[in-house]
Amino acid sequence: EKMLRDMRIEELPGYRLALERGIERGFERGIERGIERGIQRGIKKGIEQGKKVGVIKSAITLIEKFKLPIDSVAKELNISKEEIEEALKENEK
Repeated sequence: EKMLRDMRIEELPGYRLALERGIERGFERGIERGIERGIQRGIKKGIEQGKKVGVIKSAITLIEKFKLPIDSVAKELNISKEEIEEALKENEK
């Protein structure tokens, strides 16, 4: 017992094994957290893109169906005129 108390922590019999297992577990947790954050960011970005597509489709409908000017629709829906024009070109194809 006295011998164990006099040893430095690095010299204890299970130190290396515990250190290796701790490092492995740390990596595992880091990977799990990274995957979790990546999934959350992907979902958030997907939702944002879906909303944006919906707004652009609404803009196209307003312009084509009601013959509204692009500028006023863009301003009202808070999107750029260029985005609407690009979507209109794609819609014509």
